[in-house]
Amino acid sequence: MLSEFDEAEIDGMKLQFPTGLTLTVSVAITKLLETIDGSRALLTSKSASQASAKVKDPLLDKLRKALTNDQRAEVERAVEAMLKARDERMNVELTKVKNKLAELNITADTAANIYPPSPEQQLAGFQLAARRVSRELYEEFLLPFEGSVELEYANTLLGVGEEDSTTELLGKALLPLQLSALEEFLASLLRAALTKYPNGLGTLRNVPFEIIDKYGQNASTGDLKRWAIDRRIEEFVRGSPNEWRKELEGWSRIDIANVGAAWDAIGEAKQRRHAIIHSGSVADGNYIAKVPEHLRPGIFLGSPLTCDYAYIDYLLIELEIFGINLGTRWASNFFGSGPEVTFPLMSLRIVRLENEGRWAKAAAICDSALLISQTATSHVKSFQINRWYCYQEMGLEDAATRRAIQEFEPSDPYERAGKAALLSDPQEFVKAIKGLNNYRHAVTLRHNLRKAPLVRREMAKYPEVRAVMNDAGRGHRTLNSNRKKSRGRKSRR
Repeated sequence: MLSEFDEAEIDGMKLQFPTGLTLTVSVAITKLLETIDGSRALLTSKSASQASAKVKDPLLDKLRKALTNDQRAEVERAVEAMLKARDERMNVELTKVKNKLAELNITADTAANIYPPSPEQQLAGFQLAARRVSRELYEEFLLPFEGSVELEYANTLLGVGEEDSTTELLGKALLPLQLSALEEFLASLLRAALTKYPNGLGTLRNVPFEIIDKYGQNASTGDLKRWAIDRRIEEFVRGSPNEWRKELEGWSRIDIANVGAAWDAIGEAKQRRHAIIHSGSVADGNYIAKVPEHLRPGIFLGSPLTCDYAYIDYLLIELEIFGINLGTRWASNFFGSGPEVTFPLMSLRIVRLENEGRWAKAAAICDSALLISQTATSHVKSFQINRWYCYQEMGLEDAATRRAIQEFEPSDPYERAGKAALLSDPQEFVKAIKGLNNYRHAVTLRHNLRKAPLVRREMAKYPEVRAVMNDAGRGHRTLNSNRKKSRGRKSRR
């Protein structure tokens, strides 16, 4: 078998590059993240286009101009009151249904034993209730405007206020995609580990004669073993999230419910997918029985299950943290790798999460990397600096943490700058940045450091830090300009 790592030294830093089975773990993480990033791009693009359409709605502008200020104000007050009343009255209707179910003694424990109405019957009931509420609201708030421009303006305002139904449809399409990607990710991790330890999840099943007849001659590529491993993985994936957790912890000693992601939310998503595909997007008995009540507030038997922007965005973050942290720990547990193997994947995510103010999630990735670290390499120290930064932003820096930062011993100007930023020491920070001049790629290193959220925080606080980092930005632009000129001279030759 190939060795699991190649080593190289760049600018005095020893780096590990995965090979062999460890590389397949790195590829599995990358594939999961690519699916998450693609879904996020689709979702964000749709949300942005809807926001833009709402701002620039030409019909709305036309109707506004057709009304006086007093007329517009009267309609807007009526629409605002109507929306508030709609939410309150729909809650009343849903509570009636909930109370009726309570009378029938339908709980999370008993729902699975009650034969539910068909999905279309449940939806029809909810639509009847919604239609009744809508008719009452129309008569109360909009009937006075009937036959006028004011009514058209009111209806247009109501349309602008609603989330585009295509976002909901997109969310329902993305949910199965993401969970399929998660299952494929878990399968890839298992395949790598079972290749090394074939009986890790129990003895592999016997291979049928027709498979031996077909692949038995391929001894050099281990076809029969790979076939048996894939069958075992298929059995695993068909299990429930709780069964996944129990089997993996029993073998690897890794508790997948405690890797820094909201495991309960991932389990809920799996049940939601099943209800969307098989029960017409309403909560069926299976969903109620398997999803704890605190994960489905206001959802009971027959409730519609949505996949709006907020829901999918939250799920993508949790899957992202889950994939990075589990993959990193898996590679360490089975193949002895350190966090250097997945450093590029982890570092980019940490910076993005910090930029979004998701401090706990960024810290969770740092925690995962530090958990498997054997030696204090430059990458490990980078994770430590970022974890301390997240703690500061979350208000969790205590006396022990402050002391640890003060006692931290940087081994290069990068780490020296990070320590100075954590201690808000602008003079020491400037010295550290000037120390980068001795490095071969000094301009690029300074430019990359300038993107770090921790550094930008200090730039906002101290003029001297801002000045030295702005010089770094100008230096990078000059370097790019010189490269373009050089390429231009070569092309003219």
